Amino acid sequence: MSESMQELQKYKQIIGRRKKTFIFTCILITSAVIVSGYMYPKEYRADSTVFVEENIIRSLVEGLAYTSEVQDYVKVLKDAMLSRSMIKKVLDGMEPDLVNNASPITQSYISSLQQKTKIKVKGEELFTVSIDDRNPLFA
Repeated sequence: MSESMQELQKYKQIIGRRKKTFIFTCILITSAVIVSGYMYPKEYRADSTVFVEENIIRSLVEGLAYTSEVQDYVKVLKDAMLSRSMIKKVLDGMEPDLVNNASPITQSYISSLQQKTKIKVKGEELFTVSIDDRNPLFA
């Protein structure tokens, strides 16, 4: 037992002798973490959980897919929701001037929204739609 106490005393003396270095290192690391936290751009996420009954799913994807499995219908609905035309319809309600413009900037904006939007299927009739954006109002 006395050996472990001697080891503990030894480490205590080392820390006591190098107290300034230890404190300076702690302050430096803490400052770096705080500064990097302020420099990192903020991202906001909006999530929405959607429950769709089986008969409604069948009517929504009518003409888009021919399958008997509900999971396949939900996957087709997921692809339809991420389509360029669907995103254009959503943007038309939010920013009509942007959608009416057929510039490459508009097209790249729509493509970036397709990448930011995530749809996760949970079960047969439940899925989550989420989008990450730097603007909390837009998200």
